[in-house]
Amino acid sequence: MIHIVEVSPTNEMPVARRLKASIEAAWPDVATSPVDRIVIAVGLQVLREIDLLVTIDLAQPRKLESLLRRDGTRSPLAVVQAAAIIIEVKQLDASRFTVVGTQIFPDYGRGKERSVDTQVNDCCTAFGRHRERYDGERFFIHGVGWLTGVPDEKLEGVNPWILGSGAGWLEILDAAAQRSTSLYGEKSLAYRNAIETVCGTLTRKRPLSPRDREKSNALCTDILVDEVIDELAKRAGTAQIRLTGRGGSGKTTTLALLAKGLAQIQEARILILTFHKTLRGDIEHLVDSLIDVRAIKKRIGVETATTFFVCALTELGIPLPMKGEEIDFQALPETLAGAVTTLDRDPENGDAAFLRGVDPKRFAWDYVFIDEAQDWTDSERDFIRALYGVENLVLADGLEQLVRRQTPCNWSDGIPKAKLHNQHLGRSLRMMMNVAAFANAFAREAGLADWKIEPLDKLPGGRIIIALGGEVATLDLIDALGRELAAANARPIDALLCVPPPEVVSAADGSRYAIRAAELNAAGASTWDASNPRVRDEAPANADTWRFVQYDSCRGLEGWVTVAFGLDQLAATKHKHPNLEADADDTPENVVRRWMMIALTRAVHTLVVTIADPQAPLVATLRGAAARMPDGVVEWTTGPNCPATVRASAIPELRGSRG
Repeated sequence: MIHIVEVSPTNEMPVARRLKASIEAAWPDVATSPVDRIVIAVGLQVLREIDLLVTIDLAQPRKLESLLRRDGTRSPLAVVQAAAIIIEVKQLDASRFTVVGTQIFPDYGRGKERSVDTQVNDCCTAFGRHRERYDGERFFIHGVGWLTGVPDEKLEGVNPWILGSGAGWLEILDAAAQRSTSLYGEKSLAYRNAIETVCGTLTRKRPLSPRDREKSNALCTDILVDEVIDELAKRAGTAQIRLTGRGGSGKTTTLALLAKGLAQIQEARILILTFHKTLRGDIEHLVDSLIDVRAIKKRIGVETATTFFVCALTELGIPLPMKGEEIDFQALPETLAGAVTTLDRDPENGDAAFLRGVDPKRFAWDYVFIDEAQDWTDSERDFIRALYGVENLVLADGLEQLVRRQTPCNWSDGIPKAKLHNQHLGRSLRMMMNVAAFANAFAREAGLADWKIEPLDKLPGGRIIIALGGEVATLDLIDALGRELAAANARPIDALLCVPPPEVVSAADGSRYAIRAAELNAAGASTWDASNPRVRDEAPANADTWRFVQYDSCRGLEGWVTVAFGLDQLAATKHKHPNLEADADDTPENVVRRWMMIALTRAVHTLVVTIADPQAPLVATLRGAAARMPDGVVEWTTGPNCPATVRASAIPELRGSRG
């Protein structure tokens, strides 16, 4: 089998198809084999974007016949069984390259270009580090450059792993082997398993569940489209658009719908940036669920802001902050602050124009959408402004939903009022009425006078279950939740299980895992445990996968059923470590209140809160909030009885629309 997987839309798809045809011509039996597998992944993003990643996993070693190389020598006889090959693709014609010794440089007229060889090495290094974070080990990655617009005779003297337009599959294999002979020979089972893992995890996207499909159908014709999106589309490009709202008000959904509208009507290219690795996958998933037309979907990119910054600084020739051999991400805002002062802002020939020219698919965006804009640093804000201006920015501002900092970023600073358009989203487009009302009641009881979201009568119902004290049996609770989800035409992937710091432990290999996720794994269930940084970049395996996240990663996420495990433990941790700036006019108590609102606004229909210590200060606030609600809406139980309470009331099938 030979398969192309487009991980993200890029301009390299025609090259991928050409490569697939070349493999089929060279190895026709592999193309129809049920046991041999070659995958061409297009547009992987692992700090650097990888144009093509080819993974080979053959049932038996395959002989490679001798080839005549461009230097006149012949390649040795060899065999190949398993390999991963990164291909850096350049589609410029020969006039756009300069040869210096054995190196060849793409010419963009700015003098900051890196050789193709250097770019290949950078991609291999970035990929290797990503894999090391994922499974604790590196395996050898081959790297070649493919200049599809340069005749082979123009590459005389250039390193042999830089290929020209005449190259095919066998030439790519030989070039990879010349960069390292690791390609030759039979591969161990461990190496083959690593290749299979890479192929599966990096090319997998989160599957749509029935609940996702219902949601996307409703959203496309719901309130946002009728009342908000059309007006915002008219203002896009003329002013900085700022969407404000509380948790559950539909900010991220509005971003996705507006991106769809601009991509469809204006044929614009839109980049959505988030600092949240877990949320990046969910936003991409949301875009996929909203858009059926491939051409429109290809105009929208979703990326972490950190990846974008690293790539932009690298292309601009600005040294990255390093800690040993690793990037010092904590120091990245300081590096960006220095970069802002040196950027050439000439609209025709400045640094922004250079980035668009050097890598259009990564930097040539008509609009940049910023998720969780309140949490950006000033230098990150200024760097994006310097590259894209202010009129082309659309911000989702979660107000007090702060994680990275405790003082909201001021995106209006220095911008004339005529260039600002603020849109407040005041209604709950995610939470059912009871869940939204309980969030309001808790905010009032906690002393957050300004916190309010309007429950929507089109979303009736919702449950709040609070379990005080005693251990909640994970397997029993999951069994109960599974039945609740099934009653709502939902699947395990539609649940969100949030765990506090005491429930996350470190393994002997340095990785981290949630204790409850490990319990489920041991019982044979499928889990996606984002408390493990090696898992965070990957999509859940299937719709029957249970999603576990630490509270620090739950912002922006949702679950039809959301379990807030040990909410009192989260409150105690945030009070002890409030992450306040030295000069902040704030208190740990306020930090705790804001974190409670993040946690309590993740549920769509059913919110389950477990409390480890019945005497914790948080319990009084929860009881006060429950007293503000109609009788029976908030259900109280103990930890051991929680599963039975969840099963006590089946969730009715929702036929109307929801946000």
